[in-house]
Amino acid sequence: MMATTAQIPNAGYADLPGVRLWYTDSGGNSVAVVMLHANTGNADSWQYNIPGFVEVGYRAITFDRRGWGRSLASPDTGPQPGTIAEDLHALVEHLKLDRFHLVAVAGGGFAAYDYVLWHPERLRSLVIAASGGAITDEEM
Repeated sequence: MMATTAQIPNAGYADLPGVRLWYTDSGGNSVAVVMLHANTGNADSWQYNIPGFVEVGYRAITFDRRGWGRSLASPDTGPQPGTIAEDLHALVEHLKLDRFHLVAVAGGGFAAYDYVLWHPERLRSLVIAASGGAITDEEM
């Protein structure tokens, strides 16, 4: 089953500080899973995952990161440049999420690392796949 924008109750733009952010939200009051895409894609790369998350009871949220897909930097609404982690936090606040799961792949993992360091209290869990950037004990 393919999740298209038409099948997602909430899809569109959020005008946030410094960015007009395209996002999708399956809606509801369930625990949210926010997904961060790779540098080679956009929110559409999660289209096959959204139905599975929703089917097992999660609220599925994706967004096009600043500079990718449909999201556009907007100097009229805030300082530039912003970071992906700041955009994620602004979207979380906009959607009034408390604690949520964060899933990131490849380049999205770097923003997820930033976010968990700035706002660990907001995450229920963090899953990062196919991404570098973590420092191991041996490297310290």
